[in-house]
Amino acid sequence: MENTDKILEVETPVISQTPTRPAPFTIRTWITIDTGNWGRLPILCLIGAVGLALVSIADTLARSGMGRYELLFWLGLSLLVGPIGGRLASRAPTRRERIGLVMVLGLGLYLVKIMHSPQAFTFSDELIHYFNGNRILETGRLFSPNPILPVTPSYPGLETVTASLSSLSGLNLFDSGIIVLGVARLVTMLALFLFVEQISRSAHVAGMAALLYTAHANFLFWSVQYSYESLALPLAIFVLYLAARRADTTLRSQRVALTLAALIGIEAVVITHHLTSYFLVVFLICWALIVRFRIHVAMKAGALGVVSWYAGETALGQLVRGYGQRLRSGAQAARARGLKANVKTALENRGGPGDLALMALGSALLWQILIASATSSYLAPVLSRAFTSIIQIIIGESTARELFQSEAGYTAPILERLIAFGSVLLLALGVPFGLRKIWQQYRHHPVATLLAGATLLYFAMLALRFSPAAWETGNRASEFVFLGVAFVLALALIEWWNSPNMTRIGQVLIMASIALIFMGGIIAGWPPLLRLSRPLQVKVDQLKIEPQGMATTRWLRSVLGPDHTLIADESNGRLLLAYGGQNPLVGRNLNVNEVIGAELIEDWHLELMREQQVEYVLVDRRRVSWNNMAGYYFDEPESEALVPKGLFAPEIYEKFDSRPEVGRLLDSGNIVIYDVRTLRNVTSVK
Repeated sequence: MENTDKILEVETPVISQTPTRPAPFTIRTWITIDTGNWGRLPILCLIGAVGLALVSIADTLARSGMGRYELLFWLGLSLLVGPIGGRLASRAPTRRERIGLVMVLGLGLYLVKIMHSPQAFTFSDELIHYFNGNRILETGRLFSPNPILPVTPSYPGLETVTASLSSLSGLNLFDSGIIVLGVARLVTMLALFLFVEQISRSAHVAGMAALLYTAHANFLFWSVQYSYESLALPLAIFVLYLAARRADTTLRSQRVALTLAALIGIEAVVITHHLTSYFLVVFLICWALIVRFRIHVAMKAGALGVVSWYAGETALGQLVRGYGQRLRSGAQAARARGLKANVKTALENRGGPGDLALMALGSALLWQILIASATSSYLAPVLSRAFTSIIQIIIGESTARELFQSEAGYTAPILERLIAFGSVLLLALGVPFGLRKIWQQYRHHPVATLLAGATLLYFAMLALRFSPAAWETGNRASEFVFLGVAFVLALALIEWWNSPNMTRIGQVLIMASIALIFMGGIIAGWPPLLRLSRPLQVKVDQLKIEPQGMATTRWLRSVLGPDHTLIADESNGRLLLAYGGQNPLVGRNLNVNEVIGAELIEDWHLELMREQQVEYVLVDRRRVSWNNMAGYYFDEPESEALVPKGLFAPEIYEKFDSRPEVGRLLDSGNIVIYDVRTLRNVTSVK
């Protein structure tokens, strides 16, 4: 069926607020009713499903130990992203088809993560939040302490939604979490599309921006793990859309409804994730300041035509220009001053999100003071180490971090490094053209200006990747500032695509560039040997065998029960927390790594055990156990390239055996659990 669109023209009278009641002028609102079909969405869904099947095969082969077929992984992603990207770049699709394509793309990429870990939550942060969710289900209360990451219970938005769904549906927490995160991913894509469309007035630009946003480093895996940011970021983008939509309406009823919805969204973000709420506060404040600055400049200059500069082709812009036309018709000075005051009031009340910014700032501060006071002590050391590391590199006291090289000495293949560098280069080449487009067409819009600034900030933050202590901060911030990169680059690509001189070869090169940017984002965001699934269970006849860490965790819970305080390594500690219900002390928390990694027991170790009432110590002989991303699985030959191969020195993992006060509870081969309740009462080891 041939696609047809029916256009309805609606005339809305707007009466100028003047003493003499001049003749009304009209604002023309164009409402498009799409009566066509879904275009090529069905066939592209089928092609994407084939791509997902290839990814699933690659994950299954890797999980079964039959080999790592990364070519299947990349081929599957290409079939999912490539055809949809080509269709979104075209001018042919209707708005409805573009929305469908964006939603299918987002959901398809989410399923890639699900196929990576189909049996359980296995990412490091997932295990922490899984524990919080289980605590809510078990106790019926919020804010239960988390021994590994104490700040997380103070932001229970994700766990509350998941636990509620689990209670109402009877699903377990894992299945409920998958559903919640799937809906969150759909909200991300739809809210981003609507937000960009509201700014650009183009579904074409919105579709391309949503496509390009999937290329940021954390999109494929990190942003859909069971963690608080995975829900907070979609809500924040949705709030930005509501604020942009509100700025473009002159109807009081719509404005009130959008304001209430935005306020609810702001509160949801505040109680879900600290960093996302800070991003939302900063974005809204900067937006409001830009609007206020432009109003001030325009009103001071006395040129009401300039006042509409920021409003573009919106309904509010037409309202302002209507006032300007009345002034230019030769009205008296007093009437001019009255109209000028009316315009200023209209702009201040309708144009900027100042009220939303104040609400977001107040809510974030109030929540942190009353509920989440631990946030400051959690973030301060991270930011302090990052700042110190940057200063040390600048003054030459420290060396820069080696890119594409892990702490274990693993170096990414040369091809992956070239792709990653190439993707950044392509972004840098395309962004200036997008910025020029903003200056030519969107410089009147405060949000477009703000997104341009976020784009420049993204490239500035790439320098943080050279700092050993700051690279993670820069990586975490990329998903926020990449909103600007996606918008700016979408403007450039569409301008090129629609150029009368564009050839088929040129379009192919554009799509190849998008594919390279997408691949570069995945390479920069996730280690190569963790992109495919890893063995978490082995089936022998009718028996399922789990890795030693998981088996030890289940044994400890079934024999000793939950809520015991243990010292453990990074990976086993998270398993003990999530699936054992224990209270593990791990990592840099209280210098626990030094307790496990020391060759001798020292007096301060005993003091720590007494203060924390430590009952047991879990010692894993494998070096991989200290890697909180790879330490949960069965060992594979390929892990030699990811983490140091082999075992710790015997002096490290046998030191507790030399103490007569210590007893062994369990020895699984690589993992030993020691009972240190008697040892902790010893005053000195000398």
